[in-house]
Amino acid sequence: MVILPQTDAKEAFKIADRIRMIVQNHLFSYENITCKITVSIGIASTKKEANICTEQFIKIADEALYKAKEKKNFVVGKTWA
Repeated sequence: MVILPQTDAKEAFKIADRIRMIVQNHLFSYENITCKITVSIGIASTKKEANICTEQFIKIADEALYKAKEKKNFVVGKTWA
């Protein structure tokens, strides 16, 4: 989990996609085994004045993550109104 306070959804998406691309393009190796991996990322965001509890916020992020996993190597964002 990465928390980006005072970051709007658009900027969070850019950061998440940059992370996704770095992981996708990196060649990982351990004990003479090399491989490429991908990452799926779910983003939850709220309006500054939104009244939402931590559990609900995490649930929204989790839902976005599962949608991203369905597509594989993807970023999906959900906003709490």
